[in-house]
Amino acid sequence: MSLKKLAIIFFSFVFVLLAVDIVAKAEQEQVLTVDEAIQLFQQQGKKQAAVEGYIVGYTQNAGKYTKEPAEFGDTNVAIAASPDEVNADKIMPVQLPIGEVRKAVNVKDHPENMGKKVRLTGTLDTYFGSPGLKAVTAYAFQDKETQKVSDVIASPNGGEVEKGTAVTLSTRAEGAAIYYTLDGSNPTSQSIRYNEQIILNENSVIKAIAVKEGFENSNIATFSFTMIKNEPVRIHDIQGKSHISSYNGKDVKAVTGIVTQVDKSGFYMQDPQSDEDPATSEGIYVYKKDSGVKVGDLVSVDGQVEEFIGQGYADRFDTDLSITEIKAKYVIVKESNQKLPEAVVLGENGVKIPDTIIDNDGFGIFDPAEDAIDFYESLEGMLVTVPQPKVVGPQKNGNLYVTTANGSQKVTTKFGTPLLKADNANPERLSIKVARNYVAKSGDQLLGDVTGIVGYDYGNYRISPIAELPALQDGGFKQLGANIQPRLDKLTIATYNIENFSANKKDTSDEKVRRLAYAIKYNLKMPDIIGVQEMQDNNGTMNDGTTDASLSAKRLIDAIQAIRGPKYEYVEIAPENNKDGGAPGANIRVGFFYNPSRVKLAQKPVLLEKNVVRIGQNNTLFDDTRKPLAAEFTFQGQNIVVISNHLNSKLGDASPFGKIQPLVLKSEARRVQLAEEVNGFVKGIQGRHANAPVVALGDMNDFDFSKPMQALKGDIMKEMLETVPQENRYTYIHDGNAQVLDHIFVTNNIAPHTIVDPVHLNSNVMEEHGRMSDHDPVLAQIDLKKAS
Repeated sequence: MSLKKLAIIFFSFVFVLLAVDIVAKAEQEQVLTVDEAIQLFQQQGKKQAAVEGYIVGYTQNAGKYTKEPAEFGDTNVAIAASPDEVNADKIMPVQLPIGEVRKAVNVKDHPENMGKKVRLTGTLDTYFGSPGLKAVTAYAFQDKETQKVSDVIASPNGGEVEKGTAVTLSTRAEGAAIYYTLDGSNPTSQSIRYNEQIILNENSVIKAIAVKEGFENSNIATFSFTMIKNEPVRIHDIQGKSHISSYNGKDVKAVTGIVTQVDKSGFYMQDPQSDEDPATSEGIYVYKKDSGVKVGDLVSVDGQVEEFIGQGYADRFDTDLSITEIKAKYVIVKESNQKLPEAVVLGENGVKIPDTIIDNDGFGIFDPAEDAIDFYESLEGMLVTVPQPKVVGPQKNGNLYVTTANGSQKVTTKFGTPLLKADNANPERLSIKVARNYVAKSGDQLLGDVTGIVGYDYGNYRISPIAELPALQDGGFKQLGANIQPRLDKLTIATYNIENFSANKKDTSDEKVRRLAYAIKYNLKMPDIIGVQEMQDNNGTMNDGTTDASLSAKRLIDAIQAIRGPKYEYVEIAPENNKDGGAPGANIRVGFFYNPSRVKLAQKPVLLEKNVVRIGQNNTLFDDTRKPLAAEFTFQGQNIVVISNHLNSKLGDASPFGKIQPLVLKSEARRVQLAEEVNGFVKGIQGRHANAPVVALGDMNDFDFSKPMQALKGDIMKEMLETVPQENRYTYIHDGNAQVLDHIFVTNNIAPHTIVDPVHLNSNVMEEHGRMSDHDPVLAQIDLKKAS
């Protein structure tokens, strides 16, 4: 035999011995290194294991890890055998389940965990496309100090167990005493001392420490146990009192329910035998294509429970809640034509919807009576009835937001849309799935009840009707004109986001141009100055380097003249190509239309050092964001500066009903800085010219009570929308919430002589009703003579 063949045989033998040793360690419930765990998974696939390694970062995408705290989330950590590991093949992503494990281990809330050594017990499984660890039931940080007692080990070490299971606790530290708790509190030397096996008869969490004289106490080890039911598993057992099922990843058999709705990928079913616990859902989705079932069938399902991330935006795996479903292997129809389970009635005549709090404890306590996010989870997959829903916003993308009588008094618009508040996001709003061509507007009334199934997609809970919607009654909304009446001696200024307006007819229709012209002449009553946002270049979304928007402006100017309005002039400073955000090639920017028969663009500016000015032109803070435009105008011998703004969007902010709780607003910090820049610019003007009149207006992409708007206002300006009655204080409706995104700030010296009026032309309606933008304009009138 050749030396080469002998070498191959020898190294093959060594590899087999190593593999056998790794498997033996796993079977003896000993701790695996990360490298050993990766190798074991590659050999044997899914398997329960305890893995020890150093936390080296946060997993962003398959094979992509970050050590930057600003980019951390709380849903996972990445571990490796070395704290300095950078090779993605040697790093293991670990999914952190909601609860004690996530709270303690995640690096978003605990960046100090970076570099720490931790032991995690869970299931080896594919995660982010590579060998990972899921369904973690126990964790323990490993201290580097040799004078610390070794951590407590449990056998079994968590997961599903049968009633009556005996748990053994131990530590490698000879002579150490073990103390434990069962009530969730952290153990001390005054807790229960471990002398004999702990018998479990219900779902339990054991926390334990090891104590030895002369040594520092061990870290607290936590072990979570769920009882396996001897009787058949029912839907409410799978759903449980949690957002994540304790059966996640487990096989279940003979789960029964009545089919309530069928779609192309599977069906919903609901158990007709409720456990009478409102915290546990009786409904669930079954993933099984071509199942052959129909509504009313009583079925029995075998399959595997999984937490599935449904339809959503690109970042949904980091932001959206999961849907508990059964990935079916077998579906047996036992009976047909069964009566559907009774639907849960929502609102004051049934179950009150939490109407203040979405989540106040970071998923710490499952509390459907108080937290709306838990309330809707407790109904996931179930039939619900919404009595006499009232439409609170225009239908958009197949979502119809409604409210129903809920036994609470809310501040709403005249047409019933709840107003977004700093301390109340109105979680009682309900989204009903409808066809995208369904036409409805704020204030319309459905003349009957709607029954459907509670599901989740695109970051929100939604109700999918099981029958045709009842007839819709017109709520009476009409597009009206501003209440402010023009005066020869008073200046009128408007702000208007005209939503991606271009000379290109493929991007902007003639009908939209006609509607905008009509609105400016008749509804806004021909303002002297109009600060606009989202003016696109001449060829719109054609990405060819064009930045000039003179033809886009001319298109609207000509349309106003065609209906015998004033001949406006337009002023802007064009952005660099694709440098200010928005659709590629469109180059949205801010600008001003002004009526030269009433106001003049100051040729020799007094208040500005030059006319016109882009704020933040060379400031990296404004990268990929519209630069505010400041222009000085002369009105009847008096000068005034107007600043048109379009601050950075809210992209990147967490969804109110997403997995990131408490809510994280990633875009806010930058918007605060941008607002501070504008505030500083205004201060500079008044520093050079005391009591100079300045107006800062535009689509600020934030609310009147928000930190950015407080920063913009500072101590030198007043937000004039604050003077408007609450029922009229909105310019935008998003997901059934009326809110202020478009603002008019004026310096304190002219505030007493300024009135404003939000003109509700668009936010309440669809294009079928005359909508021309997604924002309402706001009109202001200033008595400059009195102010001076």
